[in-house]
Amino acid sequence: MRTNHRAFFVRHKSYGYTASVSAQYPPKIAAAVYQYQADNDGEWGELRFDFESGTAEIVKLADWDTVKSNIFAKTAIRFVQGLPEARLLKSVTVPFWKGRA
Repeated sequence: MRTNHRAFFVRHKSYGYTASVSAQYPPKIAAAVYQYQADNDGEWGELRFDFESGTAEIVKLADWDTVKSNIFAKTAIRFVQGLPEARLLKSVTVPFWKGRA
């Protein structure tokens, strides 16, 4: 079995907060925009998250991300959605292993 070891970067671009009648501190994050870069090279892609509905969308693919599988974008989405709200990061290097038989 051959395994490719890679890493890619995910960084925060902006957050949107919920509007609430009562003062809530810290405010709850409703949405966020993250950028990701595949294989540490090329243009950044963009991902939008709606944490209230639990959805995410790929706005722009990064260079080196494949049009058919979107493997880096999908991995970045799973990674960010798996974080608790209190742990949403400004930037992170995500290890990535892709195995093939």
